[in-house]
Amino acid sequence: MDRPDRLTGNADTALEVCRSCPSRLVQPVQWRRLGDDLWEIDLRCPDCGATAREFVPKEAVARYDQVMRRARQVLERHLEAIERVDMGADRAPYGDPPPDLRILPEEPGPAADAA
Repeated sequence: MDRPDRLTGNADTALEVCRSCPSRLVQPVQWRRLGDDLWEIDLRCPDCGATAREFVPKEAVARYDQVMRRARQVLERHLEAIERVDMGADRAPYGDPPPDLRILPEEPGPAADAA
């Protein structure tokens, strides 16, 4: 097992949680495998801009990967819902909308032609 003295976390380390603010949206900037059971991960918080470098075992990396996979699935579901709503907004409830027959202010109206 490759565990140097610089290990900063264990298998239960919540890498998605910022160390400086309450955000749970911390993102990996860079991952690097240092050994069979050790990873170096550079993290950044999108909310406060804090950065951190963690040295964690592979179990923590696997847990973090699962957290990010679940978060991606949630985002994809939300995006699909937004796309459905957006596509529905382009349709009129009773078929095609009638042609635009409005007279714009800069166009002369029927009264101007009669004069």
